[in-house]
Amino acid sequence: MKVCYTGGAVKDCGSYYSVATNAVELRIWFLTDDILRIRAGFDGDWDEASYSLTMTAWESRTDNLMKDCRKRVQCAAATLTDGEKEAVIQGSRLKVVVEKAPFRIMVYDKDGSLLHADIPDLAYREDSNHRRIHASQIEADDCFYGFGEKSGEINKAEKYMNMAPGDAMGYNPKETDSLYKHIPFYIRLNRGSNGYGKTTLARTICGLMEPLAGRIAWQGRPADAKTRLRSSFLVMQDVNYQLFSDSVREEVLLGAAESERCDEVLQALGLDALADRHPMSLSGGQKQRVVVAAAIVSGKPLILLDEPTSGLDRRSMEQVGGLLRDLKARGRTVLVITHDEELAAEYCDRIIRLEPHREGESV
Repeated sequence: MKVCYTGGAVKDCGSYYSVATNAVELRIWFLTDDILRIRAGFDGDWDEASYSLTMTAWESRTDNLMKDCRKRVQCAAATLTDGEKEAVIQGSRLKVVVEKAPFRIMVYDKDGSLLHADIPDLAYREDSNHRRIHASQIEADDCFYGFGEKSGEINKAEKYMNMAPGDAMGYNPKETDSLYKHIPFYIRLNRGSNGYGKTTLARTICGLMEPLAGRIAWQGRPADAKTRLRSSFLVMQDVNYQLFSDSVREEVLLGAAESERCDEVLQALGLDALADRHPMSLSGGQKQRVVVAAAIVSGKPLILLDEPTSGLDRRSMEQVGGLLRDLKARGRTVLVITHDEELAAEYCDRIIRLEPHREGESV
């Protein structure tokens, strides 16, 4: 398995920018002022053979085949500033920030709004079966479109999709999954929210977002986003977004700082008999315990859980409560984001209620 954990030097190679990591080289193209292309070189030879791209800035083996519908452009201008902790590639409308430890790539528009952010330690991976996996930060209001003629709701957010590697002959979009030829994309819309900001608070605390005002301190010292990322582990409401490996054991060991505790933690959480199972074959509660196990062996002192009992019955809620107590007993600081007052009353030492802020009121 190859995983990009840390970044190195970023170089201007003329038509693209080369990003060194501990695992593979990445390349970034400013195809236009508004379009970026990021490619991880797991193959090593950088062979270009796409038959779906109609605009490129590089040579491809399919150029002659696509000559009537493909346009070759010159890459847009950008300026590179490479530093020890991060590199910044500034274009006229987009800015790319490459954070090096932990490694992730973020993209901002000209107004400074975050358009894209990788999830550290999960962003660029190749598993033991040579499958390439990319994980990026998404928000509750993000919408997903563009899955070919797949039936059902247009917005595929929080839906599971299979991209079938088949031919179009005999294809029935109402009965089968989308063809892999249909490239998915998602549109980020700032639609506003009636929420109180619980999940936003959790993401800010763990370093996935920056605070709009004020500052965050850890152990009495100001903590920037990188410090918070290194010190915290977020267990998401839907843990399916955090499961990528081929076995429970591999999943728990991914990014583990205390790998020697893997067997102990698996046994303590009742997962030892499932160590060789694929995580996606487990029940919802078992999947959650897998991610909690990963949080424990990560060695990070702060564990955040976002709505851990959503949709669970009483017995499952008690299992989650047991996990909270286990984390506390192991010396972790645990922050739970929840609507479940019963869980909070029985298992939490302190409860903070968030209420909507009304215009004219002080916070």
